[in-house]
Amino acid sequence: MGLDFSRDGEWVAYNDGSDGTMWRSKVDGTQKLQLVFPPMQAYLPRWSPDGKQIAFSGHPPGEPWQIYIVPAEEALPI
Repeated sequence: MGLDFSRDGEWVAYNDGSDGTMWRSKVDGTQKLQLVFPPMQAYLPRWSPDGKQIAFSGHPPGEPWQIYIVPAEEALPI
């Protein structure tokens, strides 16, 4: 349900459509880090211009869709 590459082309942020989780990794698949965990559903990640944050559309169950921002180096607390 979405992926986006950092401006330098070295990183990719993507979500797993099977469970709504969101991940980031180097484009070669190394340094993989899960950024969003269930029950949050994350879609359409977008890197910030400086590569330090990732914005995404998401929602916890029963809540409306919102835009969230997570640091590219940390998981989103739920």
